[in-house]
Amino acid sequence: MGFETIDTARLMSQPDRQVTFMFTDCPADLEDGQRIGYFLDGLFGIESDVPLIPTLKGSFEESSRNYFFIAEIDGEIVSTCWYIVPAANPEIGALGEVYTVPEYRKLELAKSLCRKALYHFRRRGGEAMLLGSNNPIAIEMYEKMGFVGYPGNLMRYTVGSSETFDEIYFNAGQETIIREVRHGDIPGIANLIGARNRWYSVCYTAGVFSFSHQPEAKCVSLYTTLRRSVDMGGCWCVMETAGTERTVGLGTLIHQGNRLNPRSAVLDIFAHPNFKSRADGLIDYLAGKARAQGIALLRAEILEREDEKISLLEQYGFNRSRSSLRQEYLSGTLHDVLEFSYDL
Repeated sequence: MGFETIDTARLMSQPDRQVTFMFTDCPADLEDGQRIGYFLDGLFGIESDVPLIPTLKGSFEESSRNYFFIAEIDGEIVSTCWYIVPAANPEIGALGEVYTVPEYRKLELAKSLCRKALYHFRRRGGEAMLLGSNNPIAIEMYEKMGFVGYPGNLMRYTVGSSETFDEIYFNAGQETIIREVRHGDIPGIANLIGARNRWYSVCYTAGVFSFSHQPEAKCVSLYTTLRRSVDMGGCWCVMETAGTERTVGLGTLIHQGNRLNPRSAVLDIFAHPNFKSRADGLIDYLAGKARAQGIALLRAEILEREDEKISLLEQYGFNRSRSSLRQEYLSGTLHDVLEFSYDL
């Protein structure tokens, strides 16, 4: 599909000039896709949290839907944004790649683009949009659009009441399944990590923690963490509600052998409080993956305060192998890190 014009306006500082707002879904038209791809690649390059060119080519449309929005002046791209939703669940999305070239800033172009993206999102059944930002100016803009901390610099916009959305999304009465993670799971994973939770670590060895205890601006950047882990032979899996495909749990397996235990991997699990009673299914799934890969020893590195998760691991058969592995400085507090192991 080529870029579709959705609005035009006069430039605030120069009323004789016009700004054109456009969007495209994916796969984008080859020429248009290359144009926005080269523009964004030139800005973010290898540091981008989004695999831009593959996304524009439609490489992830099996599990996600991706929409790019641009503002043009005199035929040149001057502002951009993008959002992603799971292919099977349009109610939740994530917004990113928001940028305006320096000479056109303070003209509310990015704000206009984001509002148009939110309108597009709502019309297609969207209920909650997430984003992450460390930029105070951007955070102020997002707050004016209705985003709130979820918590801290992970922000969320909900169409109705945030509490009502969570009550429906994380309803404990839903059936669940566990499967390997897909590209389209990123919004749901961010939403899960942002929800209030007593558990601390999501993927300890990758440095991903519940935002209830370590507020950060991670959202679409979670894809980079996921990709690196999988590229190293690891595995991420999600627990999702059957039919509605709402992410309510997450499991991670990362190869981390050494000379003493070359066939070992580190496991971590994370579940919404309403679904913790089913978290042993995440261990089962990852243990099966580990056996298939020839892993002989599963390890878990857990903060001492995670008594619920420790109890679950011990019930499954994990044994404490070290009383204190190291200390982790988290949200201004030092925590002892305990190590548990399980022979496959």
